[in-house]
Amino acid sequence: MDRYKLFEENERLAYFALHKYFSGQAFDEDLVQTAKLGLWKACLTYDPEKTRFTTYAVVCIRNEIFMGMRSKSPPCAASLDQTVSLEDGDGDALLDFLADARAGTAMRDAEFDLAQTLAQCSGEQRQMLALKAAGRSQTEIGRKCGCTQSRVSRELRKARNLILGGAV
Repeated sequence: MDRYKLFEENERLAYFALHKYFSGQAFDEDLVQTAKLGLWKACLTYDPEKTRFTTYAVVCIRNEIFMGMRSKSPPCAASLDQTVSLEDGDGDALLDFLADARAGTAMRDAEFDLAQTLAQCSGEQRQMLALKAAGRSQTEIGRKCGCTQSRVSRELRKARNLILGGAV
């Protein structure tokens, strides 16, 4: 089947996926275009011998929206400088202190709480946090840790929720 025709016949699928998986989000034109981009990628990579198109396309649309939302998320403002040992054995600072940027004073209680919270993170999560703090992308972190980018995303989100909210 022609890819253009496949896209046109299934364009409503982009709206279906938006409403099914992202009903709490405000639908702006960027989100709709991202969903349609996911549909187009599904049209380009679809193999009819493996699965039905609608099943495959909804997954592609959802993943494209997640990727778009992830790229729009603001950078983490927290500075994490605790010593974490990477595979080369050298320790990198991940939590030296947390400073109040406006007052310029160290927040020792917050430092202690954050250190305790980081201790609750798995070793893999601490390694991923250290690599992220060093400016590595999730894909690079995944290669270094031997896992997928989506797993890195989930582990970083769990660690961030633990650090910011105290719960996973």
